[in-house]
Amino acid sequence: MTLKSFVAAGVGCGLCTVPAVMTQESDAALPIRAEVIITDESPRFLEKDAPDSPVRLTPIKVAENGRYGAQVKFYGCTPDQTGQCKAQVLYVLLDSQGHQRFTSGWLRLWYDRPPPPQGEFRIGEEGMGGEIGGDLPGSWEILSIVRDQVSGLMSVSAASLQVPAPLLPVGGSGASHCHKDESVLFSCRTGAKQVSVCSSPDFLRKTGYLAYRFGRPGQRPEMDFQSPGTNPADVFSYFGSGYAKGTTALLQFAAGEFTYQVFSENHVFDWNGSGVVVNRGKERIAYSLCDDKSIVNNLDQLRHFGFSGGEFTDFLDHEPAK
Repeated sequence: MTLKSFVAAGVGCGLCTVPAVMTQESDAALPIRAEVIITDESPRFLEKDAPDSPVRLTPIKVAENGRYGAQVKFYGCTPDQTGQCKAQVLYVLLDSQGHQRFTSGWLRLWYDRPPPPQGEFRIGEEGMGGEIGGDLPGSWEILSIVRDQVSGLMSVSAASLQVPAPLLPVGGSGASHCHKDESVLFSCRTGAKQVSVCSSPDFLRKTGYLAYRFGRPGQRPEMDFQSPGTNPADVFSYFGSGYAKGTTALLQFAAGEFTYQVFSENHVFDWNGSGVVVNRGKERIAYSLCDDKSIVNNLDQLRHFGFSGGEFTDFLDHEPAK
């Protein structure tokens, strides 16, 4: 979403009307220039009559713990007949898909205060802040819309920050073929064997690997299929869906002419089970069903990492042979 189209939309028509106190721009009007800054500090709320003090802001580019604060640095405002400025700011938070997640409403930027000395920056009286969950990692954006009610002038700015995907659990419970420094995406016992899907520590940066391993617990895996040296999303595909009465999660890869699919089906009114199915073309050649008590399942975390969706996934038959 561009600033131009966003302002045109009017934030739910919050900008469609001009307050009665706003006057026509005149030759005496001062340009108001504003820049929104995202920090890891709590938002500032300066009491109306409290004296201003210098504020230093250190911008951040990544919301490491999901928490953020936003302030506006500005200069220029036009005083009214009493020598006081009346400037407001509205903050808007957009998620990584451009959807509006939060709108602050109009807050005090510099209100009933004399204008700062010409050319000197000030930090606005009120900021915004909060915590972003990892449901939509990627580049989020904060817009600030500043309006000077005396001059009628406005200023719009934007800043972005990266919201990382939630960290995967390391280790996991019970036996698995994952190493100590790897995360367990999936693991379970199937008969005398163990199936595990593991990820490297740098998997979140798409420079690491996923590994599918199968074999007897505590022994060298009979199969160790990895994606080293390439984006795991180029080797594996993932499909996940959910509704009120069930969920499905599938992780798929191809090894030669064979298609492997790690699956988890959980439904109230349909078949339930987890395991691995292997097909050659349309023919099932191997099937391993998990012992329910041994399952560690974090496959749903893959929805955060840009894996191919259902259009690239073969929907194999997961139910045991009749």
